[in-house]
Amino acid sequence: MVKESQETETTGNSAKESAKIAEYLNYIQQPVMAVDTEFNILFMNESGAKLLKSTPQKLKGHKCYDHFKTDDCNTDNCACGKAMREKREATSKTIANPVGLEVPIQYTGAPLFDEKGEVTGAVEVVTNISELVRTMQTMNSIVGAVASVSKDVEGYAEEVLKTAESVGTMGTQAAQASDKLKSSLEQVQQAAQNVSDGAQSLSKLAQDTAKNVEILTGKINEVDERTAEVNKVVGESDKLAVQVSAGGKQALSALDEIKKVSFGVQNTISEVNTSVKNVAGLADDISQIAGQVNMLALNAAIEAARAGEAGRGFAVVADAVKQLAGQAGQAAKTAIGSIDGITKSGNSAAEMSKNAGDAATRGDTIVNEAVNGSQQVAASMEKILGITQNLTTIVQDSTKSLEDVNRAIEQVASFAEESASAAEQATASIEEQTAATEQVASASKKLQEEGERAIEIARKISAAVKVLNEELAKAESLNS
Repeated sequence: MVKESQETETTGNSAKESAKIAEYLNYIQQPVMAVDTEFNILFMNESGAKLLKSTPQKLKGHKCYDHFKTDDCNTDNCACGKAMREKREATSKTIANPVGLEVPIQYTGAPLFDEKGEVTGAVEVVTNISELVRTMQTMNSIVGAVASVSKDVEGYAEEVLKTAESVGTMGTQAAQASDKLKSSLEQVQQAAQNVSDGAQSLSKLAQDTAKNVEILTGKINEVDERTAEVNKVVGESDKLAVQVSAGGKQALSALDEIKKVSFGVQNTISEVNTSVKNVAGLADDISQIAGQVNMLALNAAIEAARAGEAGRGFAVVADAVKQLAGQAGQAAKTAIGSIDGITKSGNSAAEMSKNAGDAATRGDTIVNEAVNGSQQVAASMEKILGITQNLTTIVQDSTKSLEDVNRAIEQVASFAEESASAAEQATASIEEQTAATEQVASASKKLQEEGERAIEIARKISAAVKVLNEELAKAESLNS
């Protein structure tokens, strides 16, 4: 009796403890249930019954999978089944479908054992993770959007990097082109300066040549005056010779006068020859100056060719100067030829005058011979007169040639001044272009620097985007 009484008391105490535990479980806001090995519900707290829209008493003895209706039910994925099989806690996530609802849940099953350690069932604690699922869905959406934007940004970063590299390359090429253009402009500027210097030297030579031509013209005019005097003296001698031939009585005095006149003619012709030699020297100087002018014109043409498009005008001027120099040289040669003719004719006249003087001397001894000599003198004087007249013509031709030379030199000087002015204008224009080129070079260098800076920024963006993508991949793996 005592033993039965003790067993009854023990049973009563266990029932009280179970009731107390059940009361505590009812306070839990999460569904809690206990099932046997056949998944019959042994206990359901108030929260679980509320979720299933029933009461704990009504649910007792029912199959749990008939009410929760999850994808894990009746499968190896069921946490309670796994806990009973493996005799340890098991957790799973799924979707419960109680009374037509879809409730995301996370539930944990723990095995129940009897006194012998045999599994008699399992306790399941259910957590409604609807908010967590919605939060995770939102996070997944955000992560997806961020991942999409990240990919776009990565693409943009690559495009920016390519563009920046292109800008940097363009800046480098522009800087190199600017340096090359600056070097070319400096060469053109130097060529223009050389043309200007050559034109100024040419102008000075032309002025010096003009002065020499003026002096030469004066000498030629002096020769012309001397030739006129010779013509006058020869005319008088010719008259005296005729008188000697007509009247023998006055032969001696006439011959003596002829002798004096012949000596005067000889001296005058000697002076003429001296002046002609001086003229020949000046004409030779003009020929040499014309050669120098031609050489300067050739140098100007070479510099103009080096100047390219900017020196096209110089090339035209240089060609004109070269032609004029050739004309001046040719005129100087003509003048030298004419002067040689004057010299030869003067020598012939001097020789004949000497012969006339010798004939007059012989006439002093014998009157008859004097008369014959006077006739020879008359003939010689006629020849001398023809020579001096021819000499006058040659002198006039030389004066005309010198006038042509002077005009050509004036044109050379004019073209030289125009060349110098054009060269100075080109130099000023090139200086402006050089300044503009320096500005372009500065801008190109700045563009190159900005391109390099953009490349560095694009690389940083690309690196940051890669790090972001890696973090997003980690977040996606955690969500899954």
